[in-house]
Amino acid sequence: MSFKISLVFLIGCLAIAAGSQTPFGANHSSSDNTCAEFFKNRNVQTVVINNLNTIGAFEIENTGDDIELDGRVRIERKEGDEWRPLPNYIELSLIEKCEEQKTSSCMTLSKGGKMSPVPWTGFSCKIQCFKACRKDAYLGPGTFRFVVSSCDQKQKFYGSEFELPTLKQYYKLKGKKN
Repeated sequence: MSFKISLVFLIGCLAIAAGSQTPFGANHSSSDNTCAEFFKNRNVQTVVINNLNTIGAFEIENTGDDIELDGRVRIERKEGDEWRPLPNYIELSLIEKCEEQKTSSCMTLSKGGKMSPVPWTGFSCKIQCFKACRKDAYLGPGTFRFVVSSCDQKQKFYGSEFELPTLKQYYKLKGKKN
């Protein structure tokens, strides 16, 4: 029953947005904020994280209004049916080149904007840009996803899962010998 009411309500809101009458024939009152509140309280993802063809590579696309994003990207690992974040020291930065220095903890992604951060290497220390690291560890194989947050941490945007292969497969895909 509530599904039918919600569906009718949704159709009515869409009709109002299109400037026509509601399904019941009543004109929309400008003082009626019910539809706006309905959509405001829904978790509509406006930032989309798309996995790319290279291991650990992804693109962030903003399909909504300009948004302030946290400059850090969390990585989560699937364990059974649950997602668990990797330790805080294993996070990506929203940089598109290794030479870039993160200047602030937040960045603006404009409406319709896209960015492709430096891919995750799959390692715990040389996370994005290769650097010398004594205690580096490969974190595969496993199932992972990227999580981007709004700067105020009120919104979280979850990428699709992707597989990190075994180390041997990883080196084979990268064209390196281990």
